Amino acid sequence: MLLGVEKHAEFHADSFTLAPGETLLCVTDGVTERRRGTRQLDDDGLAEMLRRCKGLGAKAVAERVRRAAHDFSTEPLDGDLAILVLEAVAVLRSAATVAMASTSTGRPDRLPRR
Repeated sequence: MLLGVEKHAEFHADSFTLAPGETLLCVTDGVTERRRGTRQLDDDGLAEMLRRCKGLGAKAVAERVRRAAHDFSTEPLDGDLAILVLEAVAVLRSAATVAMASTSTGRPDRLPRR
């Protein structure tokens, strides 16, 4: 999606939840359109690379994608290269939080809803 190109473009927002252990990878076209001759890194190549990143943290995934984009071709980069990786992690509750929640809800396994 190109932002700011069309004067009267309509945009729609949506939301989703990443479960602990899931990763969201966002890149600019400088990554997916990286060329080696007539071949592009493209979305399929990026998806395959992301599958091989299982178990890595966000910083390691970003570095692996950056390195792969650079290594894909011997030609210098001729466009932008931006990478954003979001990693969902489990929220750890302290003993004090659990104790406080059990006092207000009567159940130690339930936190009060906000």
